[in-house]
Amino acid sequence: MYSKKLKELIMNLRADLQLPMLPFIQVALASGQGHFLGTVRKSTARSKPTEFPLSTDYVHLTTQAEVRVGKMLAKAFYSFNSAAHETH
Repeated sequence: MYSKKLKELIMNLRADLQLPMLPFIQVALASGQGHFLGTVRKSTARSKPTEFPLSTDYVHLTTQAEVRVGKMLAKAFYSFNSAAHETH
């Protein structure tokens, strides 16, 4: 259900903006606790949940983890952008 709704959101956003090739990079930080934690992790996980250390509240990432996520996002964006330019 989560994956289906996320795909619909992305398709609707692209349609509304009339940008069918608009990149969408998702960061799913399924941290903390709760009934749907396993569902979100299962449908979006690309890395191990323990790869990014949490702060003492068990919800937010540590500063070092935030920096790592930022670098990963930048790398993903530039990789996508480079690949898109190569196809044109």
